[in-house]
Amino acid sequence: MALEEAEMALVRVITLTLLAVIAVALIAGCPQIEYPPPPPQETELRFRTISIGHNSGYTERRNYVITNDGDWEDLWNKTYAIVLPPPAPPEVDLAQNMIIAVYMGERRTGGYRIEIVKVLEHKDYIEVFIEETYPEPGAIVTTALTQPYHIIEVQRVDKDIVFRPM
Repeated sequence: MALEEAEMALVRVITLTLLAVIAVALIAGCPQIEYPPPPPQETELRFRTISIGHNSGYTERRNYVITNDGDWEDLWNKTYAIVLPPPAPPEVDLAQNMIIAVYMGERRTGGYRIEIVKVLEHKDYIEVFIEETYPEPGAIVTTALTQPYHIIEVQRVDKDIVFRPM
């Protein structure tokens, strides 16, 4: 009887070992499921520069989002108030697009620059990334007053706008 029990235990060990080997072989042979990457949480919006420069009629640091023709004409005319006669504002379809403008304010010298470098659309808001450049200490710059600015046209999206310095 002891021999029978030993044989049964051996059969159980061999059976369990075979089952384990078969299970590993089946798992290893299954194709791996590749899930698509999650959708991006943000989308970069393409934009067009309308005007960028160092001299404008804006002496205060300001950011603007323009969505109607009257405000667009006012912004343009104040930007070009130092040019006589000011050029006509470029045509922009404000039903499809919007204007975003950033002004650095008045500076005592040249060597300053402000630029919108990226616009991202998130689920609930639009993020506008602004890069500012300052002259290095001791740099040779103009001694004239400057008012750096950048005006862009971008697809109109009815969400809050957040301006972020880089």
